[in-house]
Amino acid sequence: MTESTRVVAGADTHADTIHVAAITMTGAAIDDREFPTTRAGYAAAIRFLTSLGQLERIGVEGTASYGAGFTRALTAAGLEVVEVTRAVKSTRRLKGKSDPLDAYSAARTVLAGDGLATPKDEATARPRTSRAQKIRMPRNLAASTKGFVCLPMLEGSISVTGSAPVPSSVRRSHIA
Repeated sequence: MTESTRVVAGADTHADTIHVAAITMTGAAIDDREFPTTRAGYAAAIRFLTSLGQLERIGVEGTASYGAGFTRALTAAGLEVVEVTRAVKSTRRLKGKSDPLDAYSAARTVLAGDGLATPKDEATARPRTSRAQKIRMPRNLAASTKGFVCLPMLEGSISVTGSAPVPSSVRRSHIA
């Protein structure tokens, strides 16, 4: 292809790899490749796509998750990026499921202009709780409730003054 050839691209993103595909403005497949999700991999993917012609726009799945790093690299390179939604399950079932097919599907979605969104970034993505924070939550809760006594549900109520009888199942030594 020449630089005068206008192309549209799509990217299927995963934790370890991105698969990119390019199509012409008429929807004909040009080429696709897989790259690692590293800075060098992002740079190689951008070089690959721009070598195929004039890259008009690229659609990326998961711009706020697995595709976040690639989206930042594309934006830094001055390329127009849009977020594409995954194909409907029934459509994916009919056409098959693979990284190249998903990348071409993303490119065709961009070309059609359907289901596109502005890419999310750190400022617009919903706040997330990290795995480490989730692991610490029970520990932090235990530390913040130290000294509280958890009692089983009792029938009736216990008054604030403590004048109600305490069932024999609750020993007084547990109440500090």
